[in-house]
Amino acid sequence: MAAVGVFAVVGLVFPAAVTLFVFNATDRMGPTISNSISSTAPMFAILAAVVFLGEVLTIGRLLGAAGIILGIVILSWDGKSRPRRWPIWTLLLPLSAAAIRGGALTLTKFGLNLWSSPFAASLIGYTVSAAVVLGASRWTAVSETPISYAKALPWFVTVGVFNGTAVLFTYVALGKGDVGIVSPIVAASPLFTLALSTLLFRQEKLTVRLLTGVGLTVAGIIVLITR
Repeated sequence: MAAVGVFAVVGLVFPAAVTLFVFNATDRMGPTISNSISSTAPMFAILAAVVFLGEVLTIGRLLGAAGIILGIVILSWDGKSRPRRWPIWTLLLPLSAAAIRGGALTLTKFGLNLWSSPFAASLIGYTVSAAVVLGASRWTAVSETPISYAKALPWFVTVGVFNGTAVLFTYVALGKGDVGIVSPIVAASPLFTLALSTLLFRQEKLTVRLLTGVGLTVAGIIVLITR
């Protein structure tokens, strides 16, 4: 079935390759610049959906996506970015992650048009991604820092369950809606990270930057779902 091949191709790059690109970029550049550039993924998704799926590019979608992206960039920018000691080509890492993520959502939508099974899309994609990660681990240096795997494993499993559920829900949304609407809303996930860190860890303080970022992100979502 053609859809199986599409989902498998998506699994080669999402979420495995995207995660590896982002982690590598964060390690080299720091989280501020890496996260800010990675947050442009919805624009790649919208453009790919217009070109390959024939979705309509409206002013409302552009404004909504731009508001969400700008809001997430503001939330990601903590003013503590490290001085640039990395080569310019390193910018390609988060930019590639954004482009791959956007393209993967568009390709998944195409596959769901052939076989409307979000569960199959998630299962096939995650299985292939797991193989990619296992293969990449053979080329990754092992940390010399002592790690208690028994203590860490339950947390990794929990994160995997949440992440897998998030991908499944994203594919359910893609099966019912356009990429141009789903992708920007999914990109607003840092809002929930901010809320949880504030409620559980008391790590965030309400500042003008945070309020501005939240306001722009929420406003962008409202524009998307009402236009």
